[in-house]
Amino acid sequence: MNKNHNHKFDIKGWHLAILYPLTILSIVGSLVLLTINIDSNWVDIASYIVFCIAALSLGLSIYTFVKFGPTIAKNIEKWLRKNAFIDRLFAHYDFRTIVFNTINFIINIGYVVFNAIIGIVSKSVWYGSLAAYYLILTIMRGVIVMYHGKNALLKIKRPEEYESMSDKQVELRLYRLNGVLLILLPIALSFVILDMVQNGSAFVKWGWTVFGFAAIAFYKVIASIVQIIKSRKKSEDYTIYGLRNIGFAAALVTILSLQTSLLHSFGSTDFNSAYANAATGAGVCAVTAIMGAIMIIGSSKKIKLLNIEEKEHQNTNEQ
Repeated sequence: MNKNHNHKFDIKGWHLAILYPLTILSIVGSLVLLTINIDSNWVDIASYIVFCIAALSLGLSIYTFVKFGPTIAKNIEKWLRKNAFIDRLFAHYDFRTIVFNTINFIINIGYVVFNAIIGIVSKSVWYGSLAAYYLILTIMRGVIVMYHGKNALLKIKRPEEYESMSDKQVELRLYRLNGVLLILLPIALSFVILDMVQNGSAFVKWGWTVFGFAAIAFYKVIASIVQIIKSRKKSEDYTIYGLRNIGFAAALVTILSLQTSLLHSFGSTDFNSAYANAATGAGVCAVTAIMGAIMIIGSSKKIKLLNIEEKEHQNTNEQ
């Protein structure tokens, strides 16, 4: 009597525990074998074997990522959300935005101190201008982080001049303040651009690292645009909008950094890269200033409308 048995191969955890280290080792081995120069048949045979293992294991690893990735990510998220703080990060978009911008705020302070020290020691306009640029970014992020609370976690008591204002009024005023600072940001950046034209200064990234920096720069710009769109859908807090606009302005400067690095590394001697950098820098300054102006005009109009609505509401209650 013949019986048909369907045997289905299921990938187990221990399979992955073997597969992933094997993939990493075979890829590293392939790179090592590509760099060594030994004329031997045994080395050639070993190279083909390692290359085949690397190709097969990498293909299978990618398949497992696609197949099990969502489940693994869900399980990791479930495990992480057992912590109250992390659960709040996942659940609340505004809170998550403030926490990550607090980290950026601390990093910006480091940039300010670093560039200021180098600028003072070397008497460099370049580093002094960068220190001023990061100082403005630090103030922009800092006023919003401080508004949302000590360590970006707990609400703090408002200043006396804000006591009579609603939350929306305070948010709009902070949003407008950031618009003003966005207009000031190109002033600091203009000194950097001037130094590029006069002295040929550049954001230097050595060797092939410039391509890694290029990937980061484009990611920052795309991610900042996505976050601006997402903030409009997920939040009604104008301070969150302000933080996203700050992120976009900072991302634009990375494009200028990228261009100067590329021209410094691969530019032709016949091409005047200083003026190309100046043109891109002027474009970045213009976009930043326009964004700041839009924030100022838009918030001022909304503040006036909000004041009118609150007065009408107050008069209605008095009647």
